[in-house]
Amino acid sequence: MGNPEMASQPTELTLLGAAGLIRARRLSSRELVQATLDRIASINPQINCFTEVGIETALESASKLDSLLIRGDYLGPLHGIPISLKDLIPTAGMRTTAGSPARRNWIPTEDAALVMLLKKSGAVIVGKTSTYEYGYVGHHAEFGDVRNPWNLGYTCGGSSSGSAASVAACMAFGSVGTDAAGSIRVPGALTGILALKPTYGQVTLKGVLRGSYTVGHAGPMARTGPDLRALLEALSDTSSEGVVERTSISSGGSEPLAGLCVGLQQRQLGELIDPTVIAAVNAAAAQLETLGARVVPTSLPDHALAQAVIKVIIGAEASEIHHDDLTNRPERFSLGLRAYLRSGQAITADTYIRAQRVRQEIQRQYADLMTGVDVLLLPTVPLTAWQLDATTVGDQSWHLDPFLAQTRYCPAANLTGQPALSVPCGFNSLGLPYAFQLMGRLGADRLLIDIADRYSASIAGPPQHPRITPQVAVLSGRVG
Repeated sequence: MGNPEMASQPTELTLLGAAGLIRARRLSSRELVQATLDRIASINPQINCFTEVGIETALESASKLDSLLIRGDYLGPLHGIPISLKDLIPTAGMRTTAGSPARRNWIPTEDAALVMLLKKSGAVIVGKTSTYEYGYVGHHAEFGDVRNPWNLGYTCGGSSSGSAASVAACMAFGSVGTDAAGSIRVPGALTGILALKPTYGQVTLKGVLRGSYTVGHAGPMARTGPDLRALLEALSDTSSEGVVERTSISSGGSEPLAGLCVGLQQRQLGELIDPTVIAAVNAAAAQLETLGARVVPTSLPDHALAQAVIKVIIGAEASEIHHDDLTNRPERFSLGLRAYLRSGQAITADTYIRAQRVRQEIQRQYADLMTGVDVLLLPTVPLTAWQLDATTVGDQSWHLDPFLAQTRYCPAANLTGQPALSVPCGFNSLGLPYAFQLMGRLGADRLLIDIADRYSASIAGPPQHPRITPQVAVLSGRVG
């Protein structure tokens, strides 16, 4: 069952590359899962992206999947593939903390619906990944920050920070995060992986510890377009009313994006953004043109307005979600989260309704925009990763709070429900990743992945991986 040609670093295979070896029985799921667990044991101490590792359950699942394959039962491309999950997604028999000491010992008895879909597709859940406390304002001190695999002194952003880091550092072949204002795309951008906030309703949130009622999403994170597509197919809730259609582009040809119209965001008045990020995004647009796409300058609705609207919506909904604990057991939250939730309680019904009305106008504006273009191209974040201890980010001419900076370009897609995909596009002088964001029409998730796949294939070379010196560690059921 072993494969000497790749046995030294099987964790650096692509998801579909590993899947092909498993299906051909040149690599067993148990071998792949064991290699992944060993990688976690040696690398996670430096990065701190796992809150829980299910060693025994993962190996047991892998052995069962190997037995199924021997009998001729193949469950698809995720059969026997190690996957991680954000620690807001309950897993039966595996601790789910939500990044909060209040849940440090909570072991759910049922899987969230999306976990059931993954397991049905043959995925092996190797562990739970660190998140901002309940997905909101930062990592709780008890769990600590997640460090960027490309430079351990820098952040991964959030809130799906652990998921992004686990994929970038080859400790999982894919992950699932949640996103109410950019929490999948931001850490994906800062760690150099593909990260998709799908069309609203494309991936079920049943059973997930949600941070918002109306703008939250769950979605996949992976190192390549084909890998991301395989995860999306497994996760897609085809019974959902939010799914409109499966849209893609034709394959092959000298101009694989011929006929595609891309709306390139024009800089907005007063917009604060690192000039090198602008250059990276413009270079990506130019590359899409070489592939046959038509790129047209496009003025987008005000990002600052979308950010202000979603702050009201999430703040009000978060305070209601956690109302009982905030009223009767406030000590369950850190001081920072307690203050955030109490500020949400101060939002009046009139303010919340007004925010939802402005949201409807933003939805209309984007719907009008999408009649003239196939996709929008814009930054994912206005800067690359910043140092872990930074209290402000920017340069000599401007400074911003890191939380406000990282979410600038993402909330609009949460407000409209449109799919949005963060795509890596090179590195800065410090070796930290750049990224751009594609935003499509409702239901055009696969189109975005196709474009990203064609773009990535055109810029040469296999996916790069951060190089991290392993540390000797003893495998245990709890990490971090």
